[in-house]
Amino acid sequence: RLAHFRDKFDERFWESLPALPGAIRACKDLKSAGFLLVCVSALPEPFAAARQRNLHRLGFPIEIVIATGKHADGKSPKADALHLLRPAVFVDDYLPYMAGVNPGIHRALITRDPHGSPNAGDALASVSSMHNSLREFSEWWLAQAVTTPG
Repeated sequence: RLAHFRDKFDERFWESLPALPGAIRACKDLKSAGFLLVCVSALPEPFAAARQRNLHRLGFPIEIVIATGKHADGKSPKADALHLLRPAVFVDDYLPYMAGVNPGIHRALITRDPHGSPNAGDALASVSSMHNSLREFSEWWLAQAVTTPG
């Protein structure tokens, strides 16, 4: 049944994802503050263009989508792309995707409903900050940027 479920993650699926509440505003605020936003996703590369069309249609100010696929031998499938990008911050809502991410990158976890969430356990020690939503993170991050000298 899982394989049947995953078969539905086709191009039409990746073009039709809705935005979470506050996510577009959060990204626009970060972009307005001068940050370059990149979507690094563990989706298969053939669906990167569909995901990019989805983000543009929704109004996200994200110009680059990097698809990494799902396999990475015990670390996040996103870790290698993040190593090359060297971002100031990596934001994700899936704790297992923090594994192997360079500790020099701020790792912000957007928490999920605690019932059945993978966002629990010892791996939380690898997270730099936790937030209830992307909007909450962006407000916190921008406040940090304003109050931090340099």
